[in-house]
Amino acid sequence: VRSARALDMCRSQGIELAGHMRGGILKWKAAGLPTERADWGASGLTVPQAVAASATVLVVISVGLAASVSPWWLILAAGVAVLLFQARLTGFCPFSRFFAGLGLRSR
Repeated sequence: VRSARALDMCRSQGIELAGHMRGGILKWKAAGLPTERADWGASGLTVPQAVAASATVLVVISVGLAASVSPWWLILAAGVAVLLFQARLTGFCPFSRFFAGLGLRSR
């Protein structure tokens, strides 16, 4: 019951113009009632941020596995470095295409 917790949080912060819909948004939409999506500007990760974050995670995993399992796991970190270098030289990054396909913003 996330909406009930969210309502409690709003009220604890002094926001009185908040309520709980019985049945939630799914029941609201099923009844054919109107909905709007707020346009708060761009949010979420951009493609370059997602590439950098995934590269960082892969390198951290690689170093952790190299320290705890086998030093051969450093090949993963080297592969990430090679792909990032290749992407910088050629302008083509497979991860960028993947994240763009997921709908992330380019900038």
